[in-house]
Amino acid sequence: MRFSVFFLLAMIVAAPAYSAEPPLFERDVLPILQENCQSCHRAAGANLSGMIAPMSFMTYQEVRPWSKAIAKAVANHDMPPWHATKATHGIFKNERTLSDEEIATFVDWAKSGARRGNPSDAPAAKTFENLGWQLAGKLGEPDLILQM
Repeated sequence: MRFSVFFLLAMIVAAPAYSAEPPLFERDVLPILQENCQSCHRAAGANLSGMIAPMSFMTYQEVRPWSKAIAKAVANHDMPPWHATKATHGIFKNERTLSDEEIATFVDWAKSGARRGNPSDAPAAKTFENLGWQLAGKLGEPDLILQM
Protein backbone atom coordinates (compact mmCIF):
# COMPACT_ATOMS: atom_id res chain seq x y z
CA MET A 1 0.00 0.00 0.00
CA ARG A 2 2.78 2.47 0.92
CA PHE A 3 4.58 1.76 -2.34
CA SER A 4 1.51 2.48 -4.47
CA VAL A 5 0.76 5.75 -2.61
CA PHE A 6 4.38 6.85 -2.97
CA PHE A 7 4.37 5.89 -6.66
CA LEU A 8 1.12 7.79 -7.26
CA LEU A 9 2.48 10.91 -5.52
CA ALA A 10 5.72 10.69 -7.49
CA MET A 11 3.78 10.52 -10.77
CA ILE A 12 1.64 13.53 -9.83
CA VAL A 13 4.70 15.61 -8.93
CA ALA A 14 6.63 14.53 -12.05
CA ALA A 15 3.70 14.93 -14.46
CA PRO A 16 4.14 18.67 -15.17
CA ALA A 17 7.78 18.11 -16.11
CA TYR A 18 6.82 15.55 -18.74
CA SER A 19 3.68 17.21 -20.06
CA ALA A 20 5.42 20.27 -21.49
CA GLU A 21 6.15 19.87 -25.18
CA PRO A 22 9.80 20.45 -26.08
CA PRO A 23 10.59 23.59 -28.09
CA LEU A 24 10.29 23.37 -31.85
CA PHE A 25 12.30 25.36 -34.38
CA GLU A 26 9.52 27.00 -36.37
CA ARG A 27 7.36 27.97 -33.40
CA ASP A 28 9.87 28.66 -30.59
CA VAL A 29 13.44 29.02 -31.86
CA LEU A 30 13.04 30.92 -35.13
CA PRO A 31 11.40 34.01 -33.56
CA ILE A 32 14.35 34.33 -31.16
CA LEU A 33 16.83 33.95 -34.02
CA GLN A 34 14.99 36.59 -36.05
CA GLU A 35 15.01 39.07 -33.19
CA ASN A 36 18.53 38.51 -31.88
CA CYS A 37 20.75 36.62 -34.34
CA GLN A 38 19.81 37.02 -37.99
CA SER A 39 21.02 40.60 -38.34
CA CYS A 40 24.54 39.10 -38.33
CA HIS A 41 23.91 35.40 -39.06
CA ARG A 42 22.75 35.66 -42.68
CA ALA A 43 24.22 36.09 -46.12
CA ALA A 44 25.66 39.61 -46.27
CA GLY A 45 25.01 39.96 -42.54
CA ALA A 46 25.87 42.97 -40.43
CA ASN A 47 29.55 43.88 -40.66
CA LEU A 48 30.35 45.09 -37.15
CA SER A 49 33.74 46.75 -37.46
CA GLY A 50 34.99 44.07 -39.81
CA MET A 51 33.45 41.13 -37.93
CA ILE A 52 30.95 39.10 -39.92
CA ALA A 53 29.16 35.99 -38.63
CA PRO A 54 30.58 32.85 -40.26
CA MET A 55 27.26 31.06 -40.86
CA SER A 56 23.67 31.85 -41.74
CA PHE A 57 20.76 31.11 -39.37
CA MET A 58 17.88 31.90 -41.70
CA THR A 59 16.38 28.43 -42.20
CA TYR A 60 16.00 25.19 -40.27
CA GLN A 61 18.41 23.48 -42.66
CA GLU A 62 21.08 26.09 -41.88
CA VAL A 63 20.50 26.13 -38.12
CA ARG A 64 19.97 22.44 -37.31
CA PRO A 65 23.64 21.37 -37.67
CA TRP A 66 24.61 24.12 -35.22
CA SER A 67 21.94 23.39 -32.56
CA LYS A 68 24.29 22.10 -29.85
CA ALA A 69 26.90 24.79 -30.53
CA ILE A 70 24.21 27.49 -30.38
CA ALA A 71 22.88 26.12 -27.08
CA LYS A 72 26.38 26.11 -25.60
CA ALA A 73 27.22 29.61 -26.88
CA VAL A 74 24.04 31.19 -25.51
CA ALA A 75 24.24 29.30 -22.20
CA ASN A 76 27.81 30.57 -21.74
CA HIS A 77 26.69 34.10 -22.74
CA ASP A 78 29.19 34.11 -25.61
CA MET A 79 26.34 34.85 -28.02
CA PRO A 80 24.96 37.27 -28.82
CA PRO A 81 28.24 39.13 -28.40
CA TRP A 82 27.91 41.65 -25.59
CA HIS A 83 30.92 42.41 -23.50
CA ALA A 84 29.33 44.66 -20.91
CA THR A 85 28.73 42.82 -17.64
CA LYS A 86 26.49 43.21 -14.62
CA ALA A 87 29.50 44.87 -12.97
CA THR A 88 29.08 47.82 -15.33
CA HIS A 89 25.71 48.57 -13.67
CA GLY A 90 24.09 50.05 -16.73
CA ILE A 91 21.24 49.79 -19.12
CA PHE A 92 22.52 50.25 -22.61
CA LYS A 93 20.93 51.30 -25.87
CA ASN A 94 20.92 48.38 -28.34
CA GLU A 95 21.96 45.93 -25.61
CA ARG A 96 22.60 42.48 -27.09
CA THR A 97 21.46 39.91 -24.52
CA LEU A 98 19.03 37.02 -24.29
CA SER A 99 16.60 36.44 -21.45
CA ASP A 100 16.92 33.34 -19.27
CA GLU A 101 13.77 32.01 -20.95
CA GLU A 102 15.24 32.48 -24.45
CA ILE A 103 18.46 30.74 -23.41
CA ALA A 104 16.44 27.85 -21.94
CA THR A 105 14.52 27.57 -25.23
CA PHE A 106 17.76 27.06 -27.19
CA VAL A 107 19.16 24.60 -24.64
CA ASP A 108 15.92 22.60 -24.39
CA TRP A 109 15.55 22.56 -28.18
CA ALA A 110 19.06 21.13 -28.66
CA LYS A 111 18.65 18.59 -25.83
CA SER A 112 15.30 17.37 -27.18
CA GLY A 113 16.67 16.60 -30.64
CA ALA A 114 16.37 19.99 -32.37
CA ARG A 115 13.03 19.15 -33.98
CA ARG A 116 11.64 21.35 -36.73
CA GLY A 117 7.93 21.40 -36.03
CA ASN A 118 5.29 22.58 -38.48
CA PRO A 119 6.57 25.08 -41.09
CA SER A 120 3.18 26.84 -40.99
CA ASP A 121 3.95 27.86 -37.37
CA ALA A 122 6.94 29.93 -38.52
CA PRO A 123 6.75 33.71 -38.41
CA ALA A 124 7.11 35.56 -41.70
CA ALA A 125 10.70 35.73 -42.90
CA LYS A 126 12.48 38.87 -41.79
CA THR A 127 13.96 41.11 -44.46
CA PHE A 128 17.16 43.08 -44.04
CA GLU A 129 18.81 45.94 -45.83
CA ASN A 130 22.48 45.49 -46.59
CA LEU A 131 23.83 48.48 -44.71
CA GLY A 132 27.51 47.75 -45.26
CA TRP A 133 29.92 48.50 -42.47
CA GLN A 134 28.44 49.66 -39.18
CA LEU A 135 30.89 51.54 -37.02
CA ALA A 136 30.13 54.24 -34.48
CA GLY A 137 26.67 54.78 -35.91
CA LYS A 138 27.96 55.42 -39.42
CA LEU A 139 27.03 53.26 -42.37
CA GLY A 140 28.80 52.48 -45.62
CA GLU A 141 32.42 51.84 -46.48
CA PRO A 142 35.15 53.24 -44.22
CA ASP A 143 37.65 55.73 -45.64
CA LEU A 144 40.51 53.26 -45.28
CA ILE A 145 40.70 49.50 -44.70
CA LEU A 146 44.03 48.14 -43.50
CA GLN A 147 44.89 44.46 -43.81
CA MET A 148 47.25 42.79 -41.34
